Amino acid sequence: MLSCDFAAYQDTAGLGVIVYATFLVAYIENIFLFLHLTNNSNMAAHEKNTFINSTNAHMVMGSLSGKTETIAFRLDTSIIERLRNDAKQKEISLNALAGQIFKQHIDWHSNAAKAGFLTVRRGLIVKLLELATDRELVEIAEYIAKKETKNFVLMLRNEYNITSVLDVVETWIRIAGYPYRHEVNYSKHSYTIQHEMGKKWSLYISNQYQFMFEDFGLKKVDFEITDSVISFTVDTENIV
Repeated sequence: MLSCDFAAYQDTAGLGVIVYATFLVAYIENIFLFLHLTNNSNMAAHEKNTFINSTNAHMVMGSLSGKTETIAFRLDTSIIERLRNDAKQKEISLNALAGQIFKQHIDWHSNAAKAGFLTVRRGLIVKLLELATDRELVEIAEYIAKKETKNFVLMLRNEYNITSVLDVVETWIRIAGYPYRHEVNYSKHSYTIQHEMGKKWSLYISNQYQFMFEDFGLKKVDFEITDSVISFTVDTENIV
């Protein structure tokens, strides 16, 4: 699971490199960045050593929908190399990877812990599930759905409706690193999640979602579960 909080990175004795993050379609050569920054007298006067000594300046370029803004980050060289390698392994651009990191931070990491969400090892969850009966798992799923979910969604999205709930569900799936498919056909949202954590996990998650959807009047959400896959379809047109 990729977790990154750029606000936590600290510059170390001016040895960091510049990640020049701008969300534009066109690619600007690195030399342009160097000339632009060194010609900026205010910035050069304040951080002269940083820019002039950073001969390995690297830019992250791209585009996002809506308004864009040019920003700059100073990161350690080793972090840049690890990000570059990660992007290469995923066969995406460094800018695309940075965009994913920023989005995950805003959509999840910045508030998940405040909302009571913890990161635990998969093996621990599997072992704990083995200690519970199916009935106990359904009761726990109902409690979480009815007592915890609303506050959690409100903390992450500032609103509680079927759209925000489905958005949080999909964000959690991505953060968990599960392979999944989400297909939209008008008001119908179909999900298939591959978790490889056993039948009890499928039972727990499917019941939690069932109770959660019932809160919006969706009484007939059909789930199909196996030892490793959860599949369901939600028709948001049927909300009462």
